[in-house]
Amino acid sequence: MPTTNIKAGAMPALPVTALRLHNQQITQSGFKTPAQVRGWLGGIQGQDYSGAKWSLGLRLPGATDHDIEKAIEKGSIVRTWPMRGTLHFVAASDVHWLMALTAPRNIAANARLRRELELDQQTFGRSAEILIKALQGGQQRIRDELHALFARAAQRYAGLLGKAAEIC
Repeated sequence: MPTTNIKAGAMPALPVTALRLHNQQITQSGFKTPAQVRGWLGGIQGQDYSGAKWSLGLRLPGATDHDIEKAIEKGSIVRTWPMRGTLHFVAASDVHWLMALTAPRNIAANARLRRELELDQQTFGRSAEILIKALQGGQQRIRDELHALFARAAQRYAGLLGKAAEIC
């Protein structure tokens, strides 16, 4: 089967831009829920929480911040940081395979930092115990609340436990 060579500039920028906006559901969207948008795109990446929510809302005509927050609260979209430390909204069913795919690289990238901070498996294990207890029953916590829990659990290791939670 012969290959086709496409020369740079063969397709004008305006149609390419229009096609991208259309395919990313920005210029038109028939979606009614954040989960539908996430499903179409596979996931939503953002540098921060507000930006990621805006990316969803942009593709949902008439949606409000409350609508997006409700989808997160219900778990129809899940907030995670599987790649490069940036926020992603993904399907709950995708979290495990995404983390399995990206964790080895993230762990390797943080190896030097873990050594410098003296974060060992015992520290990570204790952090996991604190996180599991804090999030039982579907509870949600902000970072400051988690740091306070770590500080109460182990005053000497509060900073390290907080860092361990961020890394894992």
